[in-house]
Amino acid sequence: MKNYSPVIEFDGANGVGALKMKDAIKHLEETLVINMHNDDIMNTEKLNYKCGADFVKSNQCPPTGMAIKPHSKYVSVDGDADRIVYSFVDENNKFYLLDGDRIATL
Repeated sequence: MKNYSPVIEFDGANGVGALKMKDAIKHLEETLVINMHNDDIMNTEKLNYKCGADFVKSNQCPPTGMAIKPHSKYVSVDGDADRIVYSFVDENNKFYLLDGDRIATL
């Protein structure tokens, strides 16, 4: 796969999903590079604040706290990690979103 990049930008919504992803990274590091964002689980005021799956889906925009680059892959979970969305922007900075329902049908 010529254009495949094994890099994912992960938005943990400053919640438990960030904590669990930090553990998962240890098992995935040979196949994926996962860059953590919004992983301040100690500050409850940051939980879901301008980040996480609900924010991304509701606002149809990337979460704060992440540098957005065309064709990078972004995964966002909500604070308790029971929802997930996948997003990216194209070379014209147009935002695209695959929500959990669409991901499930794949």
